Amino acid sequence: MSALEKVLQELFPSEDPLDSAEFDAVTYINKRFPNEQSLSEIDSVQHKLKDEMNQVNKEIRNLIREQASESEAARSQLNQSQGTVSTLQEKIGLIRSKAQTSEEMVEDICKDIRSLDTAKRNLTKTITSLKRLGMATQGIAKLAEVCEAKQYRMAAALIKATGDLMLQFEDCKHVPAVANLTKQRNHILKELRMQILEDFRELQNMPEEVLSEACLVVEELGEQVKTEVVKHLSSYFLENYNSLFKPGEMHSGFEYIERRYAWLKRCLRDIKENYEQIFPEHWNIQAEISREFCETTKDHIGELLGRTDTDTSNIVSALQKTKKFEQELTKKFAAQQITPNRGSSIQLDDALGGYEEVTYSRPVAKAAPIPKFEGVVSSSFNSHLNRFCESEEQTLLENIDQFMSEDNTAESNVFPSSIRLFNSIKATFNKCLSFCTGPTLYQLSKVFKRVLQTYCEKLCTYLPRLDRPVKLSENEVITLAFVVNTAEYCRTTILEMETTVRAKLETQYDVEFYEEVNTFIDLAGKAVQSLVLALESKIEPHFTAMQKANWVLEEVGDKSEYCVKITEVLLGICSRVTEVLNEDYLLTYLNKVAESINGKFVSSIYKCKKISEYGAQQMLLDCFELKTKFLSLHPKSPAFSSVINKLFSKTEALLKVLSSPPERVHETYDALIENPNQADLDKILGIMGIKKSEKPWEALKQSKKLWNFS
Repeated sequence: MSALEKVLQELFPSEDPLDSAEFDAVTYINKRFPNEQSLSEIDSVQHKLKDEMNQVNKEIRNLIREQASESEAARSQLNQSQGTVSTLQEKIGLIRSKAQTSEEMVEDICKDIRSLDTAKRNLTKTITSLKRLGMATQGIAKLAEVCEAKQYRMAAALIKATGDLMLQFEDCKHVPAVANLTKQRNHILKELRMQILEDFRELQNMPEEVLSEACLVVEELGEQVKTEVVKHLSSYFLENYNSLFKPGEMHSGFEYIERRYAWLKRCLRDIKENYEQIFPEHWNIQAEISREFCETTKDHIGELLGRTDTDTSNIVSALQKTKKFEQELTKKFAAQQITPNRGSSIQLDDALGGYEEVTYSRPVAKAAPIPKFEGVVSSSFNSHLNRFCESEEQTLLENIDQFMSEDNTAESNVFPSSIRLFNSIKATFNKCLSFCTGPTLYQLSKVFKRVLQTYCEKLCTYLPRLDRPVKLSENEVITLAFVVNTAEYCRTTILEMETTVRAKLETQYDVEFYEEVNTFIDLAGKAVQSLVLALESKIEPHFTAMQKANWVLEEVGDKSEYCVKITEVLLGICSRVTEVLNEDYLLTYLNKVAESINGKFVSSIYKCKKISEYGAQQMLLDCFELKTKFLSLHPKSPAFSSVINKLFSKTEALLKVLSSPPERVHETYDALIENPNQADLDKILGIMGIKKSEKPWEALKQSKKLWNFS
């Protein structure tokens, strides 16, 4: 079904199959004549269809006729409309032509109006410029009058007003009248600047009001003139200071440094009392004078430091006082509250000719920045502080000799010289800390390192030579114990000192004392070794006597003579050392002594020619006696007791093997000896006097544990 047929179907709905766009003649006929009986009606149906067709044709003809008549009327109306449109177009063209003519007339009128407006503006600007040129001329003339009369308040207002007026003629500088006015004004300002400076030179003779108003003029003349005035004022107030304290004068030395700073305090107090109403508060005139004072003092100190005969103690004292003074200045001016001025107004109508109402409003001024004081004067000392480090190093080295010559071991268990030395180092450190935490403190830390190394070398002179037998008196033994204690004290104190120094030192510097710590640790170790060697040399003759004694005994007696002698030496030396020696090194010392004596005891056993069963039992008794004496040296230490029991248990096991009957040697050896080996077995059998042909030897040979050596 086409689109047209759909539209017609919607406009003229019909249920007649003949009106359907999908009409099928065969279907329609079959539906009307479904059987033979219905064919009898074919004629009536045919007539009916013809009638309907005739009716449709009739309707079509009528419609065609109506359409033809209506088309003629429409054509007539169309022709009429076209004529009307043509007439309308002619009228529109006429209107457009008239409108264009009117627009040209309006444009001509507007052009004339614009020309008149431009002329009016130019005329107004010319009149205004002439007025302001007159105002500037009269203002500059008035400025010259008030400057001569020193009416500085009005002068400040006129400087600002004439400056604003002349800015409007910036594009006309080439005009002779404007150029002459500019030149005239600049000349007046130049003369005024010289006049103001001259007035401030006569500070004490000028009225306070005149000088106060002169400060207004200075502000209008610009920052350069203000800086020049402030510099002049600083020179004026510091003139007396230079004459009193410049290098070469009586009070110029470092010992008078406090007088310099007291002079400035009096000067600032005098300025506040006598000149506070003159200078604007936001000028910070006291701070500027203080800054100039610091710069001058820095030059003076630099010249004084160039002299080689200056005492270092005076330099350090002066530096400390200078740092304190700088901190006081910083605190003083940092806490100072500057109240900005609230501004003021002056009517200038008459002064400028009265052409316009002109009011001069003094702007609210901002406070000048506070100068930096810390380090201004003290920085001049920096390049000369190596003298301080050299002097302190020399003093500390001299103190070492003095302190060590005055050492008294009765006061404590360390040499008092070590305590006094660290107190001196601490005092030097605190002295440096009061004026520097940077390069000087870093250099001083290196001085401390060298001084500590020197002190350690001095302590090393108490150590005996180790290339020969060490023989020491009782006092020398006690001295070595003090060396150990002092070395340990120095080690712990150096670690604390390192922490303190690194905490105070500036971050870009770093210092470590590990070399010095290790030096004192080595010193303590050597001193302990010397103590052990000294004891060994004392007991060596008694072990020699043990080796030469006859150990083929028939019975066991009391303690052997060599054992008595050894215990006497052991208790005599170790008990005295135990009273003095530091607890951290006491165990080390006693352990080394126990290892040494036990080792010599075992070595002496093997060096004996022959030991009988009772002889071995006698040695076992002596071994027990030695162990008991060792345990009595430090009874409160479970660790020491454990070491002693473990050391002597091996010696006791050896002696138990030697004291066993020949027929049971192999059983005892199997049960008691750890890690058996052929060499030890041969020595034991040799000491017992058992020959290879005897039965115990053969029995031992059959022992799997003894002969199955790996």
